[in-house]
Amino acid sequence: MLQVGGLYFPDLENHFTRFGDQVHDYQKRDREAAYPFVKSWRRALDVGANVGIFSRDFASRFDEVVAFEPIPRVRECLTLNVPQNVRVEPCAIADEVGTLSMYPTAKNSGGSFICNHPQVMTPEGVQLKANRAIEVEVRTIDSYDFDAVDLIKLDIQGAEFAALVGARETILRHKPVIMVEEKGFSEAHDEFIRKAADLLVSYGMTPKEKAQSDRIYVFEN
Repeated sequence: MLQVGGLYFPDLENHFTRFGDQVHDYQKRDREAAYPFVKSWRRALDVGANVGIFSRDFASRFDEVVAFEPIPRVRECLTLNVPQNVRVEPCAIADEVGTLSMYPTAKNSGGSFICNHPQVMTPEGVQLKANRAIEVEVRTIDSYDFDAVDLIKLDIQGAEFAALVGARETILRHKPVIMVEEKGFSEAHDEFIRKAADLLVSYGMTPKEKAQSDRIYVFEN
C-alpha cells in the first residue's frame, strides 16, 4: 500500500497520488454543492467508494454511511481509511443480484469497471485481457431494503444506469439527493449519462447544478 495525505491507496496508484496532501479535497465542490439539498442526515450510500474519500466526508455528517467497493485490494484500503460509522459492503451495484466480471485498473483504482453487462459501458480503447477480469458479487440497492436513505453518490464507470434501475423502489420511497458522475469521455459514454439522467427524471427528480464532475438530482416537492 501507499500512503498519501494520510490515506491508504493500492501500490500502483498514480491518479489520486498526484493530489498529494490535498487528496482529501478531491471533488470537494461536488459534495459541498449537494449538501444544501439534504433534508435528513441518517444514511448516505457511497456507490463506487474506492478508498473512501467521499465516505470519510459523508461520515462526518451522516449517522451511517454504506460504502460499496467490489475490488479487494481497493476495499482493503477503504476499510483502513474510514471511521466506525462507515459500513463497507464488498459488492458491486447494478440491476440484478448475482455475480459479474469486473476489470480492475491498476494505476487508477477508481477506473475499474463491469465488463460483461449489456447495460454497462466498456471504456473505448481498452484492450481487455481475459486473465485480468475478476468475478464479484453484485447486489441491487433495493435488495437491501434500507429503512432510510438520504443521499446516494454514484461513481461506477458507466454502470450508473443499471444501478439506478436496481434502486427504483429505494429512490421513490426515501427520495434521497442523488449525485451521479457525468464525466463524459466519448459519445458512447455520453449516451449512458443521458440514459441515467432520463431515468431519474422519469422517477420525478430534477437535475440541478454540476459543480465539478457530479450532477445533483433532487425531488423538489
